[in-house]
Amino acid sequence: MDQHRNNLQLLHEVHQALQQGHTHRAEQKIQNILKKAPGFTPALMQAALMALQKNQPERARTFLNRITASERQCADWSYLMGTAFHLQNRHAEALTHLRTALRFQPDLVPALNNCGATLRALGKSEEALQCYDRAWMLQPGLAEIAMNRGQILLERRQYDTALTALREATRLNPNLAQAWQNLAQAAHDQHLYEEASSAYQHALDLGVCTLPLLNDYGLALRALKRFDQARIILGKATELDPNSPAPWSNLALTLQDSNDPDAALTAFARAQQLAADYVDGHYLNLLASVADWDGFIPQNERVQRRLLQGDLKISAPFTLLAHCANPRILLEQNRAYCRTFPKDDHIAFEVDFKPRDTHRLRLGYLSSDLGEHAVSALMSGVWREHDRERIEVHAISLHHRPDDSLQQQLRQQFEFFHDWGTQDDHCLTEQIRSLQLDILIDLNGHTKNARTTIVARRLAPIQIQYLGYPASMGGAAIDYIIGDPVVTPLQHAPHYHEKILQLPVCFQANDDCRPIGPPTQRREHGLPEQGLVLACFCNSYKITPTLWQAWCQILHNVPESCLWLLCESPRQAINLRHHFAAAQLAEDRLVLADRKPYADHLARLRLADLILDTFPFGGGTTSSDALWAGTPLLTLQGDTYAGRMSASLLHACGLDALITESIDAYISTAIQLCQNPQSLTAIRQHLKNPGQLPPFQTQTFTRTFEQTLIALWQNQLPTQKLCTDEQPPHNRSVSPQ
Repeated sequence: MDQHRNNLQLLHEVHQALQQGHTHRAEQKIQNILKKAPGFTPALMQAALMALQKNQPERARTFLNRITASERQCADWSYLMGTAFHLQNRHAEALTHLRTALRFQPDLVPALNNCGATLRALGKSEEALQCYDRAWMLQPGLAEIAMNRGQILLERRQYDTALTALREATRLNPNLAQAWQNLAQAAHDQHLYEEASSAYQHALDLGVCTLPLLNDYGLALRALKRFDQARIILGKATELDPNSPAPWSNLALTLQDSNDPDAALTAFARAQQLAADYVDGHYLNLLASVADWDGFIPQNERVQRRLLQGDLKISAPFTLLAHCANPRILLEQNRAYCRTFPKDDHIAFEVDFKPRDTHRLRLGYLSSDLGEHAVSALMSGVWREHDRERIEVHAISLHHRPDDSLQQQLRQQFEFFHDWGTQDDHCLTEQIRSLQLDILIDLNGHTKNARTTIVARRLAPIQIQYLGYPASMGGAAIDYIIGDPVVTPLQHAPHYHEKILQLPVCFQANDDCRPIGPPTQRREHGLPEQGLVLACFCNSYKITPTLWQAWCQILHNVPESCLWLLCESPRQAINLRHHFAAAQLAEDRLVLADRKPYADHLARLRLADLILDTFPFGGGTTSSDALWAGTPLLTLQGDTYAGRMSASLLHACGLDALITESIDAYISTAIQLCQNPQSLTAIRQHLKNPGQLPPFQTQTFTRTFEQTLIALWQNQLPTQKLCTDEQPPHNRSVSPQ
C-alpha cells in the first residue's frame, strides 16, 4: 500500500512537471515509476499519453499493451489506443477502440473529437460531423473542436456554418494556425477576399509558410487588386518551389495586371515551361498586347496546334476569343472549361420555382460591371427606358464602386439595386433566389470578377447570357444567349450550348443619350492637319501580325494617310514603331494615343476618316462608339460571335458595303474607300444623325427586348423544376482570368 501511495505521489509530481512545461523531467519520473512498478496502470496510461503528444503512436501502444486485460476495460485505455491507431492511419482499428471508449463514457470529448477525425479519414463525413457537433455541445469553448467542425463543414461545402465555426476557433485561440488556414480557405472559396487575405497573413505570422498558402494568399491579394503585395507573396512561392507551375502562372497574371509586361513575359515563359494550366493563351495575349511579333508567331503556332489537337486548359475562355476563329473549337474549349470544377464541389441544386400571381415580369441583371464600364455604357439606356408597368427590374451588383459616378447614377435609375458583391456564395445564392426572379440575365459570362459558380446553382427559371461575353458559355446552367440574324444566324446554332434568342434587328443595346464631348482638333492629338486618318481603338491584344501587315499594306497604297492607334504600354510603343520602320513607313505616319474619359474619346473619334476593325475578335462597344460618333467603320466578318458584332451593327445601319469576308477584301475595300474620299463623305453623311438609325433607337430596342423576354417568360411552364447540368470552372491553383 505504501508503494502504491508513493507511486501516486510520484505520478502527481509528473503532472506538476508537465504543467510547468518540464517535459523531460516528467519523462524521467515516469521511467523511475515504471522501473519500480512495471505494471502500474496509471503510469503506463500517462506514458502512453505523453508518447501520443510527441506523435509516437507505436511507443504509446507498447505502453498500453502492457496493461492487463482487466485494467483495459475503461474509456481512457480505449481512447488512447484508438488515438494511437488513428495516428498510424489504421483508421478501422482506431474507430473500434474510440467507439468502445464512447460506450464506456459517452461524454468523453477527446474521444468524440478523435472519433470524428477517424470517421472523416474513412470518408464518413456525416457521422464525423455528428461527433464534432456533440463534442461542441458538451464543451463549446474548445478551439480545436470548433476548428475540426469548421474543417469538415468546409469539406462538405456548408460554407456559411463552416465560416462561423472557423471564426469562433480563431477567436477562442488566435494562435491556432490550422484554424486560420481553414478560415482563409473557406473565405476564399466564397469570394470573401478581404477576410481570406487577413486569415492567410495570420497563418503566415504563426509560422505556416507552405506553397499552397502562399499561392492562395497571392490570388486573394490579386482579387483585391493589391498587386504589389500579391507579387511579393507569389514571388516567395516561386522561391519556395521554383518548379511548381501554379505560382509562376499567378505571378505572371499579377505582373500583367500591375503593368509590368517585361516581368510578366518572363514569368509566363517559365510557367509554360512547367506546363501550367491556362497559360498558353494568356502568354499569347500579352505578346500581342506589346506587339512582340517575334514571340507571338511561334506562340500562336503552339496555341493553334494545341487547339486543333483538342488539348484543353490552353486558355481562359475570354482570352481565347482573340486567337481562335473556329466556333466549334471555342464551344469545345468552353464546355471543357465548365467541366473542370469537380462534380462534388457543389451541391446538386434542385430548385422548385413556383408561379407568382403577378402581371409584371421580374427581371434581374447580374454583373460586376455596373458602373464605368463598356457593358453599363451600352445598357444604361435600356435600364432607363424599361417599362415599369410590365417589368420589375433588379440590379445585382457584384462590385461596389463608391467613387464611380455612373454606378451612383444607376443606383437611382434601377427600381431595385442590390449591392451584394461582398457576400459569400451561399448567402448570395439565397439572396438572389429570395427575389423570386422570373428571368436572370448574366452580363458577365466568363469575364473577370464573374460569379459563375452561383449562376450554375440555378437562380431563376430562365437564365440568359448577354453582352459581357461574346461567345457560348458552354454550360453553367445558361439557357439562352441573345443574338440577332447576323451575329448568331440560326445555322450557327450547333456552335452554341445555349438556345439562341434572336432579336430582330441588332443584338447590341445602346444608349442614345450618351454624351459626346466638345469638338477637338487634330493638332491636339498629334495628328497631321492633312491626309486621311485610319484609326483603331480596340484593346491592343486584338492586334496580330496578320492584321498589322494588312494595315501596313493599306498605308502603302494610301500615301497621304496615317495610322492612329490606342497604345497601352511603353514596350508596345517601342515595338510598334520598330515594326513601322521595318515596313518602310515614315515614323510620323504612326500616331499613338492613350485612354481618355469616355465623352472626350467619342469626340476624338470624329477626327478619324475610317475606323479599322480587328479580327478574329472584332469591336463591340468600340464599334458602336465609332458609329455613334458618325465615323465610318470597316470590318472583317468571321464565324464567331466575337467576329460578327461589328457586322451586325453595320448591317443594322444599312452599311453592308463595309462588311468584308476575307483579308484580301478587307484590304482592297479599305484602299478603295481611301482612294475615293467622296465615298467616305457619303457614309459620314449617312451617319450624321445616328440616333435615327436602328441600333441607336434605345426606346424601340428596349420595347423589342422586353417583348422578347416577356414572350419567353409566358411560354414557360407554370411550375418548373430545374437542376444544374454542368458545374462552372474553378481552379485556385491557377487563376485562369
